[in-house]
Amino acid sequence: MSKAIQFKDNGENVYPIALERIENSNGTALKFADGTLICYGTFNITDLSWSGWGQDYAADKYCHKLFPISFKDTPVISVTTSDNALNCWVGRIRITSTEIASVCLIRPTSTTITSCSARFIAVGRWR
Repeated sequence: MSKAIQFKDNGENVYPIALERIENSNGTALKFADGTLICYGTFNITDLSWSGWGQDYAADKYCHKLFPISFKDTPVISVTTSDNALNCWVGRIRITSTEIASVCLIRPTSTTITSCSARFIAVGRWR
């Protein structure tokens, strides 16, 4: 789905905020007139295998999560896990202009949890 996002002030003036909003199975993308692109969404990380990493435990997982639309260049990104039971943080993220290729999760203790949900927001350029 694609639609323009507008802001209307009290004087009934209409200002375009984003040129286009795109929603698909990979998340949501906001394209701005100045070329800025913001993509956000959720994804599942499955088949986690934890191993010792110094005093902590790490799980490095290829996930190949596609962005809703491609960026012109590699964007800036933030990924967080949204599963409180996992109690971990994202240590490293490998990305391209089209996807989150892999993430490395780190936690202070061993676990048998093999999957979690995650959220992302990526900012870059569409032109």
